[in-house]
Amino acid sequence: ENWNSLDHWRWDVQAEEYVQLAVPADLNATQLDRALHGASVRCPSAPGERLIGPHYLPADYGRFGAPVVLGFVGLTKSGKSHLLASMIGAIADRDLARLGISVTALDHSLHRRYLDTWVAPLRQGKVLPGTQEGIVEFADAFLIKGDNGPERVVALFDVAGGELASLDETKEFLWIADGLFFVIDSDRMTGEWADDE
Repeated sequence: ENWNSLDHWRWDVQAEEYVQLAVPADLNATQLDRALHGASVRCPSAPGERLIGPHYLPADYGRFGAPVVLGFVGLTKSGKSHLLASMIGAIADRDLARLGISVTALDHSLHRRYLDTWVAPLRQGKVLPGTQEGIVEFADAFLIKGDNGPERVVALFDVAGGELASLDETKEFLWIADGLFFVIDSDRMTGEWADDE
């Protein structure tokens, strides 16, 4: 209901976990921006909603209206992580600018980590590891604006497709996704059908 009322968290490298930030209530706008730079919020779940575990999103994730949530779905070794890394690499290279679309990473440290972990190895010709089964993983998010349109957050998630067919917790992602990219290994294609539930 009110994104700004959520508690803020920051990844603590030494503790290897998220720690809650104490943000004084009397900060002016500039001080608040500085204090929350790189902060996250713990994703609020509705009462009774089943989650695989707590997950964290960039603090600005919900400040520009409802985010556009896109999932990349496919079985392990289908090439889904490679497609996602290629697309995020193209976004980072400002390939959308020629279409009149401006793009800013929603969380620069998260974006840099994704570039270093996924995009750089792919561009060096390395094969990326498959998505761990049973996981819906937040990959990256961008603040996107067309020529005269409003700014909107577009969030990209990597979804293990094998689990999407069987686990209720993973299927819940379908209720919040605005769009899905299904990636199917061409070796599993036989005529009109794919051996991919």
